[in-house]
Amino acid sequence: MKPLSTKEAAQRLHVTPQSVRNWIERGMLQAKRIGRNYKIPVSELERLLGEPCPHPI
Repeated sequence: MKPLSTKEAAQRLHVTPQSVRNWIERGMLQAKRIGRNYKIPVSELERLLGEPCPHPI
């Protein structure tokens, strides 16, 4: 699966994009910075949740 944007990750986690950015900055969530944006691997969401990530809504 392709990496997710902060907005897409936030939708899957049911939080705000700012929360996702905060978690990245605190080291709670690994992501790659591309320009001004972050790309989050789906495997990171699964690690955070402890279970496979649901498909997009």
